[in-house]
Order: sequence, then C-alpha cells, then structure tokens
Amino acid sequence: MNYIKRFSIYTLIKGIFLAFIVFITLYPFIHMIAVSLSSTTYILRNEVSFYPKGFNLKMYQLVLRDPRILMAYKNTIIYVIVGTGISLSATCMGAYALSKRSRLLFHMTFTQMIMFTMFFGGGMIPTYLVVKGILGLYNNIWAVVLPGAISTFNLIIMRSFFLNFPAEIEESGYIDGMNDIQVFWYLVLPLSKAVLATIGLY
Repeated sequence: MNYIKRFSIYTLIKGIFLAFIVFITLYPFIHMIAVSLSSTTYILRNEVSFYPKGFNLKMYQLVLRDPRILMAYKNTIIYVIVGTGISLSATCMGAYALSKRSRLLFHMTFTQMIMFTMFFGGGMIPTYLVVKGILGLYNNIWAVVLPGAISTFNLIIMRSFFLNFPAEIEESGYIDGMNDIQVFWYLVLPLSKAVLATIGLY
C-alpha cells in the first residue's frame, strides 16, 4: 500500500526554519575557513564572507612550521586517552557503590554530598588553590586530568543504570563464590557497555 506524502505550509515553514538553524550553525565555520585562506588586505577591509579572497596558505604554513603544534596534539591525545580511562574507572566504581543502597552505610548522606557539588562549586580560583596548594599538582598532566575525573551528572546517570541492573545476575555470582569486586568486574562491567560508551563520549 503506497502512501503519498502531502505538501503543507507547515512542512514548508519547518523546512525553512531548519535550514536557517543549519545556516547560522555552519556560517561561523565557513567564515573562519574563508578568512584563513584569504589575503590580509581583504581581511582588514572586512570583505571576506563566504569564500576566500586573495587565496593564500601563509597562515597554515606558519602554524604547521611551529614545533609546538605537534606537542599540542600529543598532549591532546594523551589527555583524552588517560582522562577518559581514569574518568570511566572512577565513575564506574563510584556509581556501582552508590547503587547498593541497602548495603552502603550512610548511602543518603553520600548521595546528598555528591548532589550538592552538582549545583554549587567553589569556582576557578579556589579550585586552582586546592589543586596547587593542597594536592601539590602543578605543571603536569595530573593537574588537568584528576580534578575533573568525576562528573556528578555522569555519576548519577551511571548510578541509575546500575540501580536497574538485574539482581539475579549478581546473585548468581555470589552463589558461585565471587566477592563484590569479582561480580563487578566479571558480570556487571561486560553487560554495561552501552552506558560505558555513553559516558565515554560525554
């Protein structure tokens, strides 16, 4: 049975609106690419909009000749790999512990303390003073990775996932003589790939 999609004014308005959203989203990127490929004269005259004028690649040559660009990319890759690994590990363990409401002492107190940090924070300067003065992390990778290792929002998402995890699977591990760490590592984590991928992307 074939259905013929009817054209309506609402469809036209919706299409125009979505096209406008796409345009205002892409325009800054298109403009900056055009500026990067244009001559300085046209840039100073503010004559560059959608396409480059006085095509040149001097800016790209200047950037790529700078040895610091390779160091920047190396640091970016290291921070992403190490930071994501530490963040996923810490978030997983914290969320799994918080999901055991009947077995974790002071469960509500810990949850409220964690939720408090979601709405109130010290700010940039107190965070800097804590990281440098108290933790002693300065001018190294850990000063970037560790302070933001756990996001409260991600922790709550993963905790909600573990709260709905089938208890029967964990109980089967306990029957076989596993402890909490073994149940978490061998049974829970392999079945939590979806939430791990989601938090990893975040």
